[in-house]
Amino acid sequence: MRFFSRTFTVFSFLLALTLLLIFLHVRGLAKPVESTAAQVPRPFVYVFSGIGNSIKSFFGYFSSVSKVNNQNAELAAQVRTLQQDNIILQQYKLENEKLKKELGYKDLSKYQLIPGTVIGMDPTGYSQAVVLNIGSNDGVRVGAAVLSEGVLVGKIITVESFTSKVLLVTDPQSNIDAQISLTGDNAIVRGSYGSGMVIDLVSQSVQLNKGDEVVTAGLNADLPKGILIGSVGELQSQKNGLFQKATVVPSTDLKNLNFVSVIK
Repeated sequence: MRFFSRTFTVFSFLLALTLLLIFLHVRGLAKPVESTAAQVPRPFVYVFSGIGNSIKSFFGYFSSVSKVNNQNAELAAQVRTLQQDNIILQQYKLENEKLKKELGYKDLSKYQLIPGTVIGMDPTGYSQAVVLNIGSNDGVRVGAAVLSEGVLVGKIITVESFTSKVLLVTDPQSNIDAQISLTGDNAIVRGSYGSGMVIDLVSQSVQLNKGDEVVTAGLNADLPKGILIGSVGELQSQKNGLFQKATVVPSTDLKNLNFVSVIK
């Protein structure tokens, strides 16, 4: 009975308090209390909201950094690709210009020419020679003169069905019957160690000047007369020598041959 009374008392109190609050709310008398109660948790809301935003910003920072790094890596890869494409285009442009010059000379030349492309250097490394992508099937023969834009660069020394090898005029084994274009005096142009050439056996009676053009003499049927070889460089002979000797400057870039023509 005692337990019932206590429970009844608590129940009655809570019921009365509820009815009172409802009455005050209906009458509008509970607004100050309700406003105060609503304000009490607000500081806690701000605190936890701030903590949440900080955590979100913290992890968001690393996420954004990772995203930026990925974007930078993609951009760097794109830049490298564009650079490589640009290099390839430049090479194509340069090769196209050289090919146009060679084909232009071929159209104007008085010789029957077989166009060819340099595809490699002498694999043995013992000679200054290049390999062409044309051979006996194209009409190439041993001993034929090889030109680059009308300038003599060498002669064919070996021929296969689809390839051939050119001994360059700068090879020490190369000897070419030549002339001083201005005077018509005969001489010999030899290859020299160090990718150069010298003109030798020039009579002392000949006025040999720096810059004089040197051409083929035409004493060999495979090398027609008047093909440009280069120009006289530095004199090397002594005045009391039997013959004059000088370096010869090639009239084309022998180290960067791409397209050539072989005389039939």
